[in-house]
Amino acid sequence: KKQLNSIVKRLRRDCRSGISNRPFQVIEIGTSYYREAQAILLQHGTSVSIESNDALHLATVMNYSRTEATAVFVTSDNSLKITSNLEKISCYDPEKDE
Repeated sequence: KKQLNSIVKRLRRDCRSGISNRPFQVIEIGTSYYREAQAILLQHGTSVSIESNDALHLATVMNYSRTEATAVFVTSDNSLKITSNLEKISCYDPEKDE
């Protein structure tokens, strides 16, 4: 629980910081992201245990990677790693990769 509180505090601090100081980028999502998430669920939902929020995260990375040179999906969730590999999305597992 202490680790979770620390993570939440850091996220809140990062969100309050100036845009150029953030260690992440905030992306506005539109209906195309939800359609992409639905397609991911329909394609992979019966073979991989992913849920709607998981699919939406993947859809966001997929849409972002179409316009940016590099996009890496960061997750330690096995189902998300499997699905990202199936979708040819670069994936980084901070718990295993160094």
